[in-house]
Amino acid sequence: MQSPKPGLMHRLLLWRRSVDPILLSIAVACFPIKLGLDTVLLAFFGGVGIYLICGWHRSRQLIDPHYAAASLAYGGVAVAIGLYHGNVIENLRWIGLPLYFSLGIALFVGFVLIRNPVRQMALGARVGLILTVGMALFESFMGETRIGLGGNAANAAFVICVLAVMARFHASNAPKYLPNSRAWFYFAIIPVLMTGTRSVLPIFVIAAIIDIIELRTELFTAARKLGARRLAVAGAAGLVVIAAGAYETRDIVSSRIAYTMLEMGNLTGPSDKETTGLDIRINLWKGTIDVVREYPLLGVGGKESMERIKQNIPDPNASLYADFVHVHFFALDEMRDRGIVGLVFLIGLFAVVFTRIFRTTDHPMRVNMAIFLALLLLYGSLHGLLLGDRNVAAIVLVFVGVLATERKRIRRLDSSNDHQAIAA
Repeated sequence: MQSPKPGLMHRLLLWRRSVDPILLSIAVACFPIKLGLDTVLLAFFGGVGIYLICGWHRSRQLIDPHYAAASLAYGGVAVAIGLYHGNVIENLRWIGLPLYFSLGIALFVGFVLIRNPVRQMALGARVGLILTVGMALFESFMGETRIGLGGNAANAAFVICVLAVMARFHASNAPKYLPNSRAWFYFAIIPVLMTGTRSVLPIFVIAAIIDIIELRTELFTAARKLGARRLAVAGAAGLVVIAAGAYETRDIVSSRIAYTMLEMGNLTGPSDKETTGLDIRINLWKGTIDVVREYPLLGVGGKESMERIKQNIPDPNASLYADFVHVHFFALDEMRDRGIVGLVFLIGLFAVVFTRIFRTTDHPMRVNMAIFLALLLLYGSLHGLLLGDRNVAAIVLVFVGVLATERKRIRRLDSSNDHQAIAA
């Protein structure tokens, strides 16, 4: 007797089991380039997740309960405080961005047919970095002084760095041309330099120090095996690559160094020189502190607080602040909008996520996520960390991808132990 042919739904699920991992890699690869394909694909996974959750499918067990509780708490507080302020329409964007973390809950279930989300994210990030360098060179040839990949240069630099961290993740059975290597991370220095964003550059120094400490034994062993001649050739090749990168980025690097010197000069005393980005940030921070002093617990809303800050800026070039929608420091941005209460729930969400990751993942992943945490702090100290769609989506994807992969691994281990117990 012949076995019955699989039904249409069964065949569709089998097909998606092979396609969904590729779609996730494509979504990650498209993140730095504003084509919209990443948004469409993540919306697809989110929609699948919402459908399965509403259908009470057993795949909802893939949701990390700690992440779900913390993200819903932060999102709920953002909505509640927004309603309390009474200016929901004007502050819809400020209220909506924290909900991205809550929407990440659906991705846990949406990734149900992807065995190892971290693997697909790593492969997609490596392809994305190659595309990013190509796009950066194209924009440079077109005359752009600070490349932004179709958007803001600082946001582009942050997303590139997020991809660089994801490219460090271990990908089992990695393809020959997308191997597991820390070199992918340092490859991202080229487009980051071309964005002219200085705040994220220390992350490469931090990562290099960590990698040297982690690999010191392997590096010494490899150097001895290579011998003096081969080591010299490898060093020369490295210098050629560094020289080529320095040549391509020489203009933007020299201009940003000169600008940094100007900022430092303005800080040391009165100056009649042009108002710099650091001058603007300091004035914004001073204005924010005044707002927080007046509304410490619940803030006054994103739009209202910026209006108050701009009105009280003493700078004679007040017109420079007209287009600013945030104050370039994540803690002050949160407090002016939702006060100390909002900041506590925001820090609580991040504390829960990183605690879960550091407790459950292996050593290499903990190292990578420590670098990611340093990136968030560096960028968030001088930019609007959680006030850009791409930025927040990238953070959510890293959180969910790492936690979902670990949760799948633990469930497979538990299932294997159950089978062994039954067999015994």
